[in-house]
Amino acid sequence: MTAFLWTYKRGIQYYGIPPSKMGHLLGMVALGIIAGICTGMGIHLGREAVFQDPLSILHFWKGGMSSYYSFIGGCCFAFFYIFRTKLSLWRVAESASLPSAALIAIGRWGCFLNGCCGGIPTSHLWGVRFAIDPEALIRHPTQLYYSFGALAILLALQWIEFRLGESERFVKAAFLWPLFLILWGFLRIFVDPLRIDWYLSGIEASHRGSFSMVIVGGIWLSYSCWKLIRKIYD
Repeated sequence: MTAFLWTYKRGIQYYGIPPSKMGHLLGMVALGIIAGICTGMGIHLGREAVFQDPLSILHFWKGGMSSYYSFIGGCCFAFFYIFRTKLSLWRVAESASLPSAALIAIGRWGCFLNGCCGGIPTSHLWGVRFAIDPEALIRHPTQLYYSFGALAILLALQWIEFRLGESERFVKAAFLWPLFLILWGFLRIFVDPLRIDWYLSGIEASHRGSFSMVIVGGIWLSYSCWKLIRKIYD
């Protein structure tokens, strides 16, 4: 909720998006996130289980709440609303960049306290033991790697936004959101292999998601840089 309110404030105050459209957009994003989570639950439970009990896709406490599915769902619904209402894509994207990094930085502490998304065994001094593990088993705190990594991304984006400016920046293009996609994608690529479920459920889906974020972010950032260079030399 805090991330939504911060995005709402940034969109209105910093990037000049009308309040009514910003509110409707965030409502669509919320619906998209729920749809993404339900899709993840359906994949997690399997086709037969969903056919037997369709409401099982709402049993979020049983797992399947992958951040990728919620992210994709939220983005799809957001793009639908943006193009339908002719909102400025770059303004919306920049509004959501810092709150998204903050959401991950805070939200991963919930994973850490719950003991989910745990890491593989390690002998490092910063290893942790979760309540469900034997006393001698120490794991990588992968949730904290994500959290502190997202915090570093947040600070970097904040500094870049300060340098670039907000709605009145020199070139009207998104830089923060593409950078977020690239940095978060690379963080997942490096940290995911330290998770225990990486070896239990396979690596293909996670790798595809992470590399897709890096590729999309790289293409988007290249386009924004091209617009900046063209603006400078025009």
